[in-house]
Amino acid sequence: MPLIWPIVFFSVALVTAAFAFGGIAAVSAGIAQFLFVLFAALGVATLAMHVFEGQQENIHGPRPQHSRE
Repeated sequence: MPLIWPIVFFSVALVTAAFAFGGIAAVSAGIAQFLFVLFAALGVATLAMHVFEGQQENIHGPRPQHSRE
């Protein structure tokens, strides 16, 4: 859902560029680019955390198994 904001600002940039409001278009495009990079970096960081979380049990030994009796 956070990826919607770069799309919104990119759309605003396209509409304002069509009406020749160059300053607003440039600012909106800059915001869209910044938000896209920010959310992409957060997505990669989250993915890396999940990948390395799965490998953590190999470093510290197996997790204890709880019996359901």
